[in-house]
Amino acid sequence: MAMNSSEVLEYAVEISPFYNAFVMILFILTIFIIAFGNIMVIVAALKERKLRTQSYIIFTSLAVSDLCIGLIGAPLVLYTRMIQNKITCSVAKSVYFTAWIYMLVYVSIVHIVLITADRLISLTKPLHYPSLVTTRRVRIVVFFVWAGGITYGIVSVIESGNREDNTLTQFCTGERYTSESTRNFFVGSASYILFSSVILMLLNFLILRIAFNHFRRMQQHAIGPPRQAWQGGQGHQQYKAAKTTVFVVGTFCIGWFPTSIWFYLRVLVPISHIGQVILFDIAFYIATLSSAANPLIYCFKDNLFRRTFCKIFPPLLKLLENTRFRVDIQI
Repeated sequence: MAMNSSEVLEYAVEISPFYNAFVMILFILTIFIIAFGNIMVIVAALKERKLRTQSYIIFTSLAVSDLCIGLIGAPLVLYTRMIQNKITCSVAKSVYFTAWIYMLVYVSIVHIVLITADRLISLTKPLHYPSLVTTRRVRIVVFFVWAGGITYGIVSVIESGNREDNTLTQFCTGERYTSESTRNFFVGSASYILFSSVILMLLNFLILRIAFNHFRRMQQHAIGPPRQAWQGGQGHQQYKAAKTTVFVVGTFCIGWFPTSIWFYLRVLVPISHIGQVILFDIAFYIATLSSAANPLIYCFKDNLFRRTFCKIFPPLLKLLENTRFRVDIQI
């Protein structure tokens, strides 16, 4: 039977307008932070030639993905969360709004894989790294990552428009999904995020261990005063770069972990409608925060990014003046 707006209203459960207003304000503030931080990263890469090397190209592309999550993905998902009508309450039609966040998460995960692979190759094959990982190859790979993600989003929207599925979303019914295809989608998405995160974290801890061992060996063979001999050397720089990578990957994995758990809960555990909405808001907000965190990681863990940020945004120079992250530059 076709669904109309009156049928939707029968299912819809009223959420406190004060709670909804609080959630909207929180997300809007976070979206502004995401936009400001990631635009800074992109502008820094355009301004500073040294930020256009292999690793930095991937970081900058990840910033574009984070920016899109803040400006496109998150607002569209929030629209389906806040507005209940015959489109947003339809499992098939709501994909018009939600497909883009799934596409951007896919793009981000692949970028995290690329960051991990880049760091692993630079540590295990340092002599061959410049010939194996060239800027041209990195740009080609990044292009295909984005092309694949955008294609996935467009195909998902087209397929949803052709589906004759009148199943209503949980935001409108508060009931668990009974459709096998829908349940498989959420369980599959949760498993993909969860297992990818675990594997990536294990790989990055391995990378950190390798970098630390290189660092210690160079420190032991250093000539002259210990700190002056090794600080700024290749081993020290590799170790700092590995730590930055661990922070970026860890932030992404921790940020999206609650969402994967929520995907499992929404199809396996009977939860009240209000409970589902609150769990979604918490999980999705934590995931969104991960897109806001990366520019901060770059600022505090990467000296080149920090110096360039200060040139672009002089007030940051004043904020860092009395901290260990102080930057000495002339604006």
